[in-house]
Amino acid sequence: MKAVIRLVLALALLASIPLVAFPITFWSGAGTAGSDPFGNNWTVSTNTAGNTVWGMPGSGLTTTYTGPCCTNFFYIEFLNVPAGVSIDYSLPGDETIFRSGTGLLTWVRPYNGATFIGYHSRPKFTGGLERLEIGDEFFMNVTFNGVYDSVTFHALWGYVPEPGNFVVLLSGLAAIGALRRSRS
Repeated sequence: MKAVIRLVLALALLASIPLVAFPITFWSGAGTAGSDPFGNNWTVSTNTAGNTVWGMPGSGLTTTYTGPCCTNFFYIEFLNVPAGVSIDYSLPGDETIFRSGTGLLTWVRPYNGATFIGYHSRPKFTGGLERLEIGDEFFMNVTFNGVYDSVTFHALWGYVPEPGNFVVLLSGLAAIGALRRSRS
């Protein structure tokens, strides 16, 4: 009986391991065009008002996500932004926005400032967060309120696990504790 309990606890521990990985990919860019480490293109253009727009894949375009298995978080920080120029969150049509998936759902923007922005996907009706999967359509635009000629940035794609995964992790940790206690 004790061996069965240990086996169940060990299986709970093993089951929790892949679920607690937090894949985060940091990358940087500079200039007027490039791609992230997965081949998702980005470009810099000028809108009709003459302001700089950074877009992935480009202003007014959509593309197919080719990143790691999935992501539900994106962060970008622009460096050496000229004085008086900042991210503009108010322009209709050229809005600073991230959309993905079926129907191109708008992602939530919980972190935003003059030179940085962070997005996470919207909550699902069934709990947890939607996520951007390989092959999903997406786009992102960041519009500035002026001219930003020397665009330089740091960015990251990330996956923040759903709360249920933490329960599995805690079960695995409890299994380790139980195994250690049963041996002493």
